[in-house]
Amino acid sequence: MRPQNKIISLSAAFLFATGFTANALDNDTLFLTPDTLGNSFTLELSNVQLTSEADSFSVLIRREYIGKDRKTYITFHSDKVISNGEIIARNLPNDGRAHNYVFARRGITTTIFRDGIQFATTPSEVLTEIPISTSLRALPYEYSIMGISKLAAGCTADTLSTLEFIEPDEAQGETRIGEMLGGTNLVTDPYLNTGFNGEGLNAADRTFVTNAALLGGWGTEAEMSPDSYSGPYCVRLSGQAFTNGNATTGASLTIPARLTSGTDYLVRAMVKTDGYEGRIYAGTGDSYIYIPDTQGEWKQIEGILTPTGAQTYLTVDNSDNESDGTLYIDNVEVYAETSFSRFATYLPFATLPAGTVSKYNYSGATAYLLDFTLDGDNSSQLDTTGLNYLGAARLTRSVEGSVLYPMYFPGDVQAVQITGSYDGRTFTNLPGVNGLDYIIYRQNGEVFEVCPTGEPVPAGCYLVQFVDNLADASVSIQTGRKKMQGFSEKDYNFVGNDAYKMFTPAGRFLRYDAAAGCFRLTEGEALEPFEAYIATSVSNPVDVYYPPLVTTGLQHIDSESGARMSVYATQGGISIYATRAEEIAIFRTDGALAGTVSLAEGENFYPLPSGIYIVKNTKVAVP
Repeated sequence: MRPQNKIISLSAAFLFATGFTANALDNDTLFLTPDTLGNSFTLELSNVQLTSEADSFSVLIRREYIGKDRKTYITFHSDKVISNGEIIARNLPNDGRAHNYVFARRGITTTIFRDGIQFATTPSEVLTEIPISTSLRALPYEYSIMGISKLAAGCTADTLSTLEFIEPDEAQGETRIGEMLGGTNLVTDPYLNTGFNGEGLNAADRTFVTNAALLGGWGTEAEMSPDSYSGPYCVRLSGQAFTNGNATTGASLTIPARLTSGTDYLVRAMVKTDGYEGRIYAGTGDSYIYIPDTQGEWKQIEGILTPTGAQTYLTVDNSDNESDGTLYIDNVEVYAETSFSRFATYLPFATLPAGTVSKYNYSGATAYLLDFTLDGDNSSQLDTTGLNYLGAARLTRSVEGSVLYPMYFPGDVQAVQITGSYDGRTFTNLPGVNGLDYIIYRQNGEVFEVCPTGEPVPAGCYLVQFVDNLADASVSIQTGRKKMQGFSEKDYNFVGNDAYKMFTPAGRFLRYDAAAGCFRLTEGEALEPFEAYIATSVSNPVDVYYPPLVTTGLQHIDSESGARMSVYATQGGISIYATRAEEIAIFRTDGALAGTVSLAEGENFYPLPSGIYIVKNTKVAVP
């Protein structure tokens, strides 16, 4: 049974609780002596803050062992913690606030928790040959604080138990944990609070390195940050992750999680980025979850990873080899697949192959992520009659270049990954870039306009066109939590099939005909999941609708610098997307120079009169 707390305040006027003997060797040391300290015990020191960075204080824990003295001595500096002569924590975050420490003994070491989070572990206790009876302080059992004058007012000492190891509940110090799924999370430290371990290249230069930390990786620009989504800390990565074996730029993070080869895992995390584009992967980078530039806002990313070999951790780093930027990451979740055919009340995700129709009849079942495949005329379909759907969706489908696809995104678009080839190169899960690998058109009144690059793509219906020389390709489009479709009072509404199965709209509607490049009036035809169409309530609708677009196709162009570049025509000129700054020339068909463009990274517009132009041996027709 846990005893009643016994608290002593470290102030000028000490108030001593019953059951303690308190002696002061000098005015700067406080001895707290409980009745006894067993093989396991738990002590607490709360509201601890040094008065200056040059100060330090120490904690001494002594207990009797066969008539001898067994000691653990811990000294706290502003930037490090030393126990029995060994540095157990260094590069402490200087957050300028007080902290609470719990010292819990189990075995011959003491685990230290700071603010409810495992902080460090002391080395083995020191056993001296000096009998207890010869101790200068004549105290058989001690919990001593030395250097109390160096501590700010308000610090308290507390014996939580003399008989048991009490581990604080880390989740109690967190916020927003109700947003996590609550299943069996395979990540050992999902809140990323425990700091970095002392292993890996440049590990000594990382911030908040402790001997009890779980996070690994390399690079000096991996830091613990109080700018967190949940609780006291998160991880901050800066710069482009690169190492040549001797030195690094940026940082790469590893998060412990034991994963089995060939098994699917649902992975979620909260991220905040500013110019940083990254990825979360297991083992190799072939299967990964894309981390987009969230433009300084916390966003949830999620996806499915399938390791090709057994792994003991996830890796987080850059994906674009271009951007510096900053990534904050918190609340990481990893869940093993639950078979979709089993009767279970919770499914982390459901993966449905093309041509598969799945029913789930258990009325209490819940699935978070739905993973669909569309291959030609074959699509996966889900009967959601008995299934509660909570979160994201992913659609993987085959695509061709220069073809418009009317698509419905049930949630905000989080990532587009491309597997296939163009420009003589083959890609696997290449992070697609709007304006470079594809164009997204949104309806604006009577026309469709290009969604600007770099801006979020919210849930809704769009026309999507991929780069014209794409071959043997499939794309995986990840969306966030499902949102309700909005409907207007217009005669013609661009809407989508959100039933996750074949769906036949009532009455007449216009369905897109890719071969003819137009929407055709039809009736009684079944739509694929995620397919968009034009619904109408007018009594005499048009037979054919050609969507008025502002571009004439998206094409990749060569670059001497190795940058990825694309070009497409728009009203009044051409738009060129480049992954790095470069200068290119634009020619007329008669060979005359039409202009020279100094490209910046990202999207660039160059005004031109209507006509045909040559950009890097690529013809572009400006309407």
